[in-house]
Formats: sequence, structure tokens, C-alpha cells
Amino acid sequence: MAKRTHFSRHDDPHARIYDHWVHHPAWATLSLHAKVLLTETMASYRPWLSNLYPMSNARAARQLKCAENTAAKAIAELIERGWFVLERRGAMKGQRGARERMVSLGMFKTETRVDDKNAALRWAPADPTEVFRTP
Repeated sequence: MAKRTHFSRHDDPHARIYDHWVHHPAWATLSLHAKVLLTETMASYRPWLSNLYPMSNARAARQLKCAENTAAKAIAELIERGWFVLERRGAMKGQRGARERMVSLGMFKTETRVDDKNAALRWAPADPTEVFRTP
């Protein structure tokens, strides 16, 4: 077997966070934990794999190294602002394989949703009179 002489980082896991995202209220109002969770989830996205991620509070807490309540708030923020789409609610009962919450990244397609790069950027606050300060 031939030895690789050239190592390309082209396919290394990465996430693209665009400048216009950073100045948008859907990003600017996220907590630090939510930003880290989103970035790590985006880095694990592969176009040829399904866009579904098991996202229980415990799993997110281990990933973020924080309390489960903090992780649950981060997940709820990402779902509310459109970065994550809730594909399946978690439950305490039922089949073991269906108990964990499943989310998908809002900007990438799934089997039931088409590709939409700016899905999260159409986010609007619940209160229309609320004004956001962009950095």
C-alpha cells in the first residue's frame, strides 16, 4: 500500500460562521453555551449523512461541560431562533430508541425539508417592539 505524501485538510470537520450571521439578532442574542453547541453541531455536519442529531439535555451537558438545565436552555434558544429544527420531541416513556430529542440544522436540508441557507436569518423576536443592538 502506498504511503500518503500529501495531507489535505479540505475534508477536515469545520463550521462556517458568516459575518452577516454574527450581526444578526438570531445570533447576537444567543447565550455563549448556545453558540458553542451550534458551532460544534455545524462542525459535525456532513452533506452525505443525514442531518439529524440526537440532542438530549444530558448529551448536550456533557458536550458543553455544564449543568443539564443550562444545556436545555441552550437547545431551546437554538430551536426558538431557527438554528435548530425540532424533528422529534424527546419523551420519558415509549420505545427506548425514540426517547431522545432529535434536531436538525435549520440551514441544511433533511428528507422532509429543502436546503435553506438563510432560514435562521428570518428569525424575528416574539415581541415586535423589541429592539436589538448589533455589535
